[in-house]
Amino acid sequence: MNTYRESSKLLAPLLGKKNGPGLKALAFGGKNKAPTKAVFACVSHTLRCRSVIDSVLGRVKGETQVDVLKDIRDRALGYVLLYELLLGPYKSIRGGGGVKRSIMKYEKILREALSHLAAHGDAATKNHIETSTEDTSNSSGVQTSHWPKYVRVNTLKVSLETAVTSAQSFIGSDNVSLHTALDNIMAISPTVNNLYEWDLVKSGSVVIQDLSSCLTAAALAGGEGSTHWWDTPKMNVFLDACAAPGNKTTHLAALVNQNLSSSKSSNKVNLSSSKSSNKVVALDRSGDRIKILQKRVSLLAPGGVVEPLHLDFLKTESNDSNFSKLKAILLDPSCSGSGIVNSPDRGGEEDTPERLKSLSNFQLLALLHALSFPQVEYVAYSTCSMNNEENEAVVSKALQEVNEGLEGGEVWELRRPKGEYEDKV
Repeated sequence: MNTYRESSKLLAPLLGKKNGPGLKALAFGGKNKAPTKAVFACVSHTLRCRSVIDSVLGRVKGETQVDVLKDIRDRALGYVLLYELLLGPYKSIRGGGGVKRSIMKYEKILREALSHLAAHGDAATKNHIETSTEDTSNSSGVQTSHWPKYVRVNTLKVSLETAVTSAQSFIGSDNVSLHTALDNIMAISPTVNNLYEWDLVKSGSVVIQDLSSCLTAAALAGGEGSTHWWDTPKMNVFLDACAAPGNKTTHLAALVNQNLSSSKSSNKVNLSSSKSSNKVVALDRSGDRIKILQKRVSLLAPGGVVEPLHLDFLKTESNDSNFSKLKAILLDPSCSGSGIVNSPDRGGEEDTPERLKSLSNFQLLALLHALSFPQVEYVAYSTCSMNNEENEAVVSKALQEVNEGLEGGEVWELRRPKGEYEDKV
């Protein structure tokens, strides 16, 4: 964080002042030591993109009533970190600290606001955004701008057939294809840059969602062929333990309520089905994030199939009345994010064994708690990390600990895929 701190010190006098010395005068005209090239470049780029950052903040506040910088005393540092997250070369904040944590709570809605500006902003705004995102690579050097975008069809609001027809009409049939492994997922050409103008996106009928983000709910709700364990006359309750902002939550709700899904000939949800709907209880311990979750659920999941609750999962108890019919838990806890595309090589604080140990300890506690609910039969655990410490090691330790003392027929087991990927899990 040293570069960011030094950058904020240089930037602070330049915020809110129309008159006075400019950046070069402040950087090189005084008695103080001249800043490093990295600090000068960071401040220069932040100033150049300040109008875009202000527009993003304004849109977020208008849409969600969230003032991202409200509780950040060092506003200059806030601007520096927002530039790094949204418009910097890696689209990520390196290091740690309280200001970073305050900003990262709103990462999803900040990026959504930026995408909206890229589609709807004036020429100057679009130019700032486009020039900052040109030729962006991830930490492996892969040109991620060549990867397709993915859109999930929200079958609680629209049928797959209707969504595909609409997509082909909006962006051209050559830019649309169906994913071969996951149902109701469309792959969109990376050259398409106006998805946020699509009426189905605005209405919540389709969701722009990373492909990897769609895997967890699909794994939990999966079955062999047309057989699904949750497809019973009685209602089953699912729990999303760390739910905000809600994309996985609403995806799960759509998957386990296929009886409510739209028919091929209609774009309206069938809420008059004689079968009881399955419900997803969605938890988040943050007051700010639960508001985002509630707003997302109201747009994407009609009919009361998702119930957001402001609760800390680790403090919940299995005998809570909300969980009397609980059968399955989706657990996607906080992680290092080392597997996120466009994330830089993580050095310093984020790559330390101490940080990974702290994260994996929390993840293990959360997974053990999920496995402690006696009425639960299925648990899906996922992270955005590529670190063994946060994935295989956590699952292995949890299974070993929870299965001690259990008789053979009652132990928790890993569910492995059959077929093409069987030997890879």
